[in-house]
Amino acid sequence: MMIAMSEALEILALACTGLYAGYMAAFMSGVMPALREVDDASFTQVMRAVNRKVPGPLFLLLFLGSLAFPAASFFV
Repeated sequence: MMIAMSEALEILALACTGLYAGYMAAFMSGVMPALREVDDASFTQVMRAVNRKVPGPLFLLLFLGSLAFPAASFFV
């Protein structure tokens, strides 16, 4: 039973870490280069909008899950 729990936590850790890494890579390779081409006021406006929208439940699950699931797997 404990092995199954540990494997499930490892799969969740892998999924969260991969999705979070993909999110960050997409932001780094798509959003930030596009924002380099706009003026400072537009950049600030867009980044403030991103900062209001991004920290939601899904982002929190991916961010904290990529830290918590590996730790939980280690201790199970």
